[in-house]
Amino acid sequence: MGMRKTNLAGSLILLLAGAPLVGAWAAPHVYAFLQRWAPEGTVWDADFDRVVSRCIMGFALLLLVPCTRMAGFRRPADFGLAANRERARRNVATGAAAGAVSMMALYGLGLAAGAFVIASSALSPAGWVVHAAEIAAGAMLVGILEEFLFRGYLYGALRSMVGMRAAVISAALIFAAVHFIRPGEDASGGWGVLSTLFGGVEDTFAAEFTTLLLMGALLSLLYELTGSLYAGIGLHAGWVCAMRVSKTLLDHGSGDGGFWFGPSEWLSKDAAGVAAAALFLAALLGFRLWAAAPLRQRVRARVPAGIYSEDLSDPGTGEGENDL
Repeated sequence: MGMRKTNLAGSLILLLAGAPLVGAWAAPHVYAFLQRWAPEGTVWDADFDRVVSRCIMGFALLLLVPCTRMAGFRRPADFGLAANRERARRNVATGAAAGAVSMMALYGLGLAAGAFVIASSALSPAGWVVHAAEIAAGAMLVGILEEFLFRGYLYGALRSMVGMRAAVISAALIFAAVHFIRPGEDASGGWGVLSTLFGGVEDTFAAEFTTLLLMGALLSLLYELTGSLYAGIGLHAGWVCAMRVSKTLLDHGSGDGGFWFGPSEWLSKDAAGVAAAALFLAALLGFRLWAAAPLRQRVRARVPAGIYSEDLSDPGTGEGENDL
């Protein structure tokens, strides 16, 4: 193994081992502090499993500084953050619209099937505006942080080590697994949290894991297709925003929703979420195959002679950034 791959492997081990270890140790202390000082009913008044997952994510983001240096990521383009602002804004907006519209359409099907009903709300119009703005801002933050971590760094490092196909699968598996960090009720303090890190997994595990796995693969392939993170950030944020808005607007209806819509308030835990993610992934793969030759010609035409690489889909170069 060359020095480059050794450094990449070391950075991945530091992130994937260091963040859970330090986060699990810190979580009980953070939770005790919040239980004592956080105002009740606020975002800071969180359940223990949420505190654990946020601590691990927080330390993962902190560890990105040494990890990216070890991996040799220096320029914004190394993370899929190219400098064309107009194209970046366009791709974020297009991705967000696609994510929000597709997810709202899925909830609309559930509403038509009787799985959901319109919920009553005590919020005033002004309150709705504030609530919607909070949801949109939170969704965009989730999109930015998770895409930077899982696609910009993790997928980019794996791709440099094992190639595109293996990296897509590996990064998607890690992305899906991280979302199941839910310590069981018997989680003990300190290092004991590690023994029950996935103890709170629910009966909907199969559907939810499959949905997240397909979404993770889709977002990595979208990074490959566009050459940047921006479309993925928008798509990710659009999904999250639509799910949180729908959670506010809808309640479970009297119908059982059949096979497609289960008892969960999150469609990612239902068969409908699996089907939608699979259709999205199939559509993106089809588009990638259809656009491959024209894309190759366009990139070859605009990259100076001697710089062009046959591997167009290397997101680390920043040269292949395209519109969604």
